[in-house]
Amino acid sequence: MQIRTIFTIWALTWMNIVSGQTILNTVLTLNHINKPARIVFSDIQQQAGAIFSYSEFDDDRKMSIQVTKTTLRNVIPILESELNITIIIKEKYLIIKPSGRERSQSLSISGTIINPQSDEPVIDASVYVKKHKILVNSDSRGKFAFSIPSNVRQVRINVAKANYVDTSLVIIASESQTLHIRLRSFPRVRISEFDSLSKKEVLIGSLINDRIPEAPSIRKSSYNETFWEKMKKKNVNLININDTIFNSFSISLLPPISTNKLLSFHTRNTISLNIIGGHSKGLNGVELGGVYNYDDGDVYGVQIAGVVNAVSENVTGTQISGVLNAVKGNVKGVQIAGVINNNDSITDGIQISGVYQKTHTLRGLQLGGLYNRAVKVTGGQISGLINTVDSAATLLQVAGLYNKAANIKGIQISGLINTCDTLEGLQIGIFNRANHVKKGLAIGLINYVNDGYHKVELSTNELGTINLGYRSGWAPLHLHYFGGFNTRDKDHRFVQAGMGIATSLPVSKKLNFEADATVRNTHNVENFIEWNFNMYNQLMVGLSWQPAKKFGIRTGLTLNHFWYDPTSAINGQVASLIKNSVYDVDSGSYKHKIWIGWQVGVVLF
Repeated sequence: MQIRTIFTIWALTWMNIVSGQTILNTVLTLNHINKPARIVFSDIQQQAGAIFSYSEFDDDRKMSIQVTKTTLRNVIPILESELNITIIIKEKYLIIKPSGRERSQSLSISGTIINPQSDEPVIDASVYVKKHKILVNSDSRGKFAFSIPSNVRQVRINVAKANYVDTSLVIIASESQTLHIRLRSFPRVRISEFDSLSKKEVLIGSLINDRIPEAPSIRKSSYNETFWEKMKKKNVNLININDTIFNSFSISLLPPISTNKLLSFHTRNTISLNIIGGHSKGLNGVELGGVYNYDDGDVYGVQIAGVVNAVSENVTGTQISGVLNAVKGNVKGVQIAGVINNNDSITDGIQISGVYQKTHTLRGLQLGGLYNRAVKVTGGQISGLINTVDSAATLLQVAGLYNKAANIKGIQISGLINTCDTLEGLQIGIFNRANHVKKGLAIGLINYVNDGYHKVELSTNELGTINLGYRSGWAPLHLHYFGGFNTRDKDHRFVQAGMGIATSLPVSKKLNFEADATVRNTHNVENFIEWNFNMYNQLMVGLSWQPAKKFGIRTGLTLNHFWYDPTSAINGQVASLIKNSVYDVDSGSYKHKIWIGWQVGVVLF
């Protein structure tokens, strides 16, 4: 029995050897120039009857072979050299194995992406492997290819494209593979399928409104919107990929030379060190950039750049840059820029810049070297030159040159000009202007309220001084500027000029309650430049009667205080005109006189 078994094994082994030797001795004639390996294998199979077997070999690989009447035994070394493979012979099977060098390097993953509805290739689709930071795009034929380490056992491949459904697939990576991916698009709705008004309804609506509907206004894109639109045009993956990769640490020289490679814009970092510049999906920690940091997502933490920090979403924390901080969303925290802070939405916190800063809504404080700008403000603006608020503001505005706000509840202080539409507060400047005043006061050399209180007054008093005055502002609280002269004593003629705060409150349709608190100064007409200390203070309470729109009579009793240097002749002349003083005191260098008087005048305009 044992002898029979041994004989059988020997016989089979001999037959295999003979069969293999027969195939190897087959004479072949081959003539192929730059042809795929599968075509060469097919020709050999037809001539020799050999069968090629492989699983980890790409038979589309091109090769060239030209032999005449050469045995398969001598052809095999040529195939191994051309294709960098090892061929194992078993009976009539030629088993192909990649060489050891090829296996140690990488495996090739390639494929095609098509739209199943149209069978057309999908162009510029994003194909990425998060684990290995691999990102490629499909070409004009929908084809893609990338390599992965040969020791990888399993790979998750993600495919994304704008207006297509995100697709993810897992492959066993024991060999190089070719994939055919069908990427489904979102269903599209034709314009005709949307509900719309009929022509009849549109006509009726126009007749009711008695006008044609206005065309919508065209809004100009902001700097931040334009910047990120350009970035998306340069990098289609910003539009395609909505996925986010989380990473604790990244380092970048200049993208794509980065630990996050081409997936930088889709990776959210905890600590990011960008030697020149870096891209990311956002931040939860600290980001340092030698030149710039670009974040297409939310930033939480501290962002510092030598030149630019640019963020497409929101910032919560601190931004510091040598030149520009630009945020498309909201900011909660502190922004410090050497030149510009530019936010498109709400700023809750502090903006500090050397030159210019802008935000839509400010709830905090802007400190600018030259110019602060916002649409709405609750807080304060302090600038070396200009502050502007396009809409409502509840704030303190302090500027070296110019303050502007639409509706202001607060204080405007400027070295030159303050302007607003509606004032509910205080303006202090050389020139103050408002269209409307609900409650408030403007203090300056020139104060103008467009629909406010404007009166010219010609008056006289118990001293015989004739005054011409101008009242401007808000009727319940306005400023009174005036100047006058007195010629009772031709040898001691004097002029006076002053200003004060006043109110005019309606008692009836034509009758108003009037009150003034003023201060004035006296000068000698003959020697105007020479002046000795004097201060003439007055409080007046009275009534005004307005029989016509632009004409009225104003009169009242006055409480007067003259505080003066008695060594001056002109001061003595004013004091001599005061009769029935109720208080007359000599305090040494100065004298005081208090008396009750009257004032009557004509009010014009």
